[in-house]
Amino acid sequence: MMVKFAVNRFGRIGPLVTGASFMSGKVDVFAINGPFINLSYIVYMVQYDSTHGKFNSTVKAENRKLVIHDNFGIVEGLIMTVHAIPYTQKTVGGHSGKLWCYGHGATQSITPTSLVLRSVSTTALTCCLEKAIKYDDIKKMVKQALKGPLKGILGYDEDQVVSCDLNNDPHSSTFGAVW
Repeated sequence: MMVKFAVNRFGRIGPLVTGASFMSGKVDVFAINGPFINLSYIVYMVQYDSTHGKFNSTVKAENRKLVIHDNFGIVEGLIMTVHAIPYTQKTVGGHSGKLWCYGHGATQSITPTSLVLRSVSTTALTCCLEKAIKYDDIKKMVKQALKGPLKGILGYDEDQVVSCDLNNDPHSSTFGAVW
């Protein structure tokens, strides 16, 4: 069964997820939201990645229909992405002429910025569900999905890993069960 999904934004993670989806043969990317870049550049970004190299297949853009696949009824939610220290931020606090916020010590503050990592970041999903559910039930659902529609796409980890431990991991995302 093909899993269908859309990619929202096409910065650092979008091209990687799109490329991994094509390679898996199990995921259909039916839409890419990149309002400020043209289609030719989207294709180029998937084909040539500065960290992972050239994509070893042909990339094409086609119109698809939207299909929604839900496991839990989400009333509302917030996704937060946390990145490692940006290259523009000082390791220890000091003067920054470009943006004052970059003058704060990177190990003491989180500065909202665009994605600057080579490969891995952390994403936290916080949401309100339609009904009460235990965390163990969510972990069971994720494990079941790993055997079905998300096999080879989503990883699952119960170790206390950090982002650099997941470099070269073939999954587009990993569910960190201990965090």
